[in-house]
Amino acid sequence: MENADTITRSTRRADDEPVTETVLRAVAERKGCSQLQLPLLYDCIDPDALNALVASAERSSADGSIVVEFEYAEYAVRVVGTRTVELRPLHPSARPIVELGQAD
Repeated sequence: MENADTITRSTRRADDEPVTETVLRAVAERKGCSQLQLPLLYDCIDPDALNALVASAERSSADGSIVVEFEYAEYAVRVVGTRTVELRPLHPSARPIVELGQAD
């Protein structure tokens, strides 16, 4: 059985939400903290470039053709297509501050 700390969790992006906001929201929820308490996303990836890449894929109907992976705030972040952000803890022993109680 998989430990809950090692499970990859997916978050869907809202139509009007930039993908970088989805990343910040998902990480903050997973860590049980405010987005303001997170490190700067810019230290890990260029947020403008990531948003532009996803917007370009949406305009060209290339939804399934993009995958972007990077590390941020102790998570492996994977943007898949234009709607999905996946998070996997980099350190399985690190626990979120607040358990989310999500069904897997």
